[in-house]
Amino acid sequence: MTGPESPVADRQVALTAFYAAHHRRLPARVHAHARKAGPAGVEDACAYAWMTLVRRTDIGLDHHGYAWLVTVAVREAWRLADSSREQPAGPFLPHVDHPDELPEPAGPSGDPLDHAIAAELHRARVAAFSCLEERERRELLLHAGGYSYHEVAALTDTTYTAVNHRLVNGRSRLRRIWGANSHATGLQAV
Repeated sequence: MTGPESPVADRQVALTAFYAAHHRRLPARVHAHARKAGPAGVEDACAYAWMTLVRRTDIGLDHHGYAWLVTVAVREAWRLADSSREQPAGPFLPHVDHPDELPEPAGPSGDPLDHAIAAELHRARVAAFSCLEERERRELLLHAGGYSYHEVAALTDTTYTAVNHRLVNGRSRLRRIWGANSHATGLQAV
């Protein structure tokens, strides 16, 4: 279906209306929470949040979606304002053959056995993860993505206690499933 009634076309129309309603408010909200980022950082953070929203079809275009948009933009503004990651560790050396220059790190292994083991471990992890409840998977992924318990609660419209409960249960269930699978397959997590 590619006509005007398609879900993609409906989403584009809804995104256009959502952008028109909120594009002027978002920078002010982000600036209020992340002043250190400066005007350019706020603008970049807002652009990042809008682009993320365009890619995420699971985010509603309502007040919860706006709260999600603000959270993503503020977190990105904080990340952009954090200059500690950009500080060089020491003086720059004049050339790469300098005796104090560290050697290049080893690249990925070319051994086919290492690739086969890594692929098998990945399949086992995905299978274990798919055994979790949908809410446990969603909240574990959000928390692994860097969101705090309070932010996950706000994004999923639940309480802090419910998020904590699902994360604890999800981790516990993953440990049990992974333990049973590793004994059956002989694969150990690295």
